[in-house]
Amino acid sequence: MAKAIYISATERDTGKTSISIGLIKYLLEKGIKVGFMKPIGQRYVEIDEKRFSEDAVLVKRIFALPHRLEDMSPVIVEKGLTEEYIMKRRRSFKRRIVSSFRRIAQESDFVVVEGTGHAGVGSCLDMSNADVAKAISAPVLVVAEGGIGKSIDKIMLNRSLFELKETRILGLIINKVRENKYKRIQDVLGTALKAKGMRVFGFIPYIRHLATPTIAQIGNHTNATVISGEEGLEEEIDDISVATMEPHAVLDLILNSEKNLFLITSSDRVDVLLAIVAAFFEGAKKLKGILLSGKTPPPANILHALKKTGIPVLMADIGVYTLASMLSNLTVKTTPDDKRRIESLYKLIKRHADTELIMRAMEKEKEVPIGFREWWRKILKAILKFFKELSRGTASKNKDHR
Repeated sequence: MAKAIYISATERDTGKTSISIGLIKYLLEKGIKVGFMKPIGQRYVEIDEKRFSEDAVLVKRIFALPHRLEDMSPVIVEKGLTEEYIMKRRRSFKRRIVSSFRRIAQESDFVVVEGTGHAGVGSCLDMSNADVAKAISAPVLVVAEGGIGKSIDKIMLNRSLFELKETRILGLIINKVRENKYKRIQDVLGTALKAKGMRVFGFIPYIRHLATPTIAQIGNHTNATVISGEEGLEEEIDDISVATMEPHAVLDLILNSEKNLFLITSSDRVDVLLAIVAAFFEGAKKLKGILLSGKTPPPANILHALKKTGIPVLMADIGVYTLASMLSNLTVKTTPDDKRRIESLYKLIKRHADTELIMRAMEKEKEVPIGFREWWRKILKAILKFFKELSRGTASKNKDHR
């Protein structure tokens, strides 16, 4: 059986998946058989008409893990599930989660289990992160964002629930620490947490390109169609602006931008589109893409001029300000094909998180206990293997005798 670690956080989008990916890659390079699980998923993808956690699908595809997605992602919180669970008194999801976990653990040396959000997420289903960690007997690695007062408050709040559920915190990783505050946060937060008896395994700096979307991700998020400029879809965007002002203001915006700029405008704003083309031929280097809002594309001659710039032009049948609102809430997620981002994540975590110390701390942890049913299956498997080998040996002797 395996040992397991539960990755939780003090809030959402702190980088749990990034930490999981870095830890899994480290373990695999050590020759350790690794399993991964997302017990309760809120964001999901559909595969063969079934819904699975997008994080479970991501990790399975990156590392070609052999485990079934049904076990890696046993519970998906679909719309209406919480109300149905509460009002209809549905049976607890605990048995399903634990059974899936044990099947993965049987085929692994080490299982990385990624929670959802902070310690209390899932309480509405009686399966908070603290509940799940206790159910599978896994110590918790808490991921918190870099800060001082606010970070300490959130860490202690999460700690109280884990302690209430009798689940042990192995330690913390402080993620997304701003470069200009790195040394101060490392010293002050590190000292504060040590005084509270909490171990920190690393302070990971905030890296811009890991948190900025590519044009391809913007297109996927808005369900936009690519009209031209496919070769530039992997450009990373620092600044997304709505271009509904006068053409001269659009021209000034583009020419004075010091960041990789992405514009949203209406497909019928010919004056704005001409200003964009003019800015390009004036030598603008920071304009990286355009998202057009509308049902019909611009006039053919305008579209031809836009295509000549070579920058990606996307189009979506959604209002300009709705698109802007959608992109203001865009969370950058790693994809299986994003090799550069994955490699950057691993190098970052390898450099700034003490994975060796985490593994030494895990050496003191007990292996996951096997339930009676799993124990009996294991015994039967061993018996069948014995009789197969016995029959092969008997057949071989009979052949030699003839």
